Amino acid sequence: MHILTLKQAAVWMKLSLPEGFAECSLLRLFGCYNGVGAQWMPHRMRRLLTEWFSFLAAASLIHDYEFTCLPKSYWNFTKANLRLAYNAAKSGKLLTGSAAAVICQLFGWSAYKPGKVSQNGTP
Repeated sequence: MHILTLKQAAVWMKLSLPEGFAECSLLRLFGCYNGVGAQWMPHRMRRLLTEWFSFLAAASLIHDYEFTCLPKSYWNFTKANLRLAYNAAKSGKLLTGSAAAVICQLFGWSAYKPGKVSQNGTP
């Protein structure tokens, strides 16, 4: 249910959506989404960050979809991080979103490049 709410919020807020996001199933989105924070972080830490930065949850869902489901390239990686900053700005949180995007851009390539296996087992 939470994924449906985030997906609806992303559409309602007119956030920038990558190709295929709007048609993506809730099950697949559930498999992509890990909350606010990096994949390598312990679950408790991501849960706490997601609570503190709940205003980034819809933007993070989109970001996680891009990291998991779209073709891997440095350009797509960069677009995903720029989209995170843009969507956070549309949510009224330009500085927080920009900081998250810069951190992802600087330190996320090694996690992005090999890909993430989603929670439901689909890449």
